[in-house]
Amino acid sequence: GSGGLMTVDILLFSDRSNGSNNNNNNNKRVTPPSSPMVRQQKPQRDWNALQMEELQSSIIAPSLLQPPTIHPQPPSPTPPIPPPSSTDFDYVERTERDVLLGRGDRSTKNPGNIRYLKVKDNMQQRYLAATKEGKTPISQQLLDAVHGWGGRFLQLDNQTRRWYEIDDKRARKKCSQALRDINTPQARLAKRQKYSQRKVN
Repeated sequence: GSGGLMTVDILLFSDRSNGSNNNNNNNKRVTPPSSPMVRQQKPQRDWNALQMEELQSSIIAPSLLQPPTIHPQPPSPTPPIPPPSSTDFDYVERTERDVLLGRGDRSTKNPGNIRYLKVKDNMQQRYLAATKEGKTPISQQLLDAVHGWGGRFLQLDNQTRRWYEIDDKRARKKCSQALRDINTPQARLAKRQKYSQRKVN
């Protein structure tokens, strides 16, 4: 009787305790075994790409560039035309047939000048009576007369003290000037007095 009941109660209690233990075990969260942490490595950047980025960052956009301010320079003054130098002349040796330009005994006593003045005196009245258009041919005739006897119109270079021949245009002007001058003793005296007053002033 009673012994059999105790046996049943013990079995039931053991089953209940086992069931509760099983329930407790089921309610527990099973933690999976921890695996060792693996450090993620950053991908290595290409060295050429880094240099390209630095180059692009250093380049200024063209829209940000401002054109430089240009200040206009004033025009340089035109240099004056220098007088002809001694190297521009073709020097010659004077002869007795040449007409020497200038004042003084060197010109008045030169045989070529004396001959030139005689021809000039013969043409002077015709020159003074001619019209303006008719005076130029007479001056050319006096120039041709000097060239006809082998003479030249020579100018002295004050730097080198040597003689050079002037061109025909200037020589013809000298002939016109001589034809206008009255070469009388009274005219020569008045000219000398006028020249002396210029030197004093």
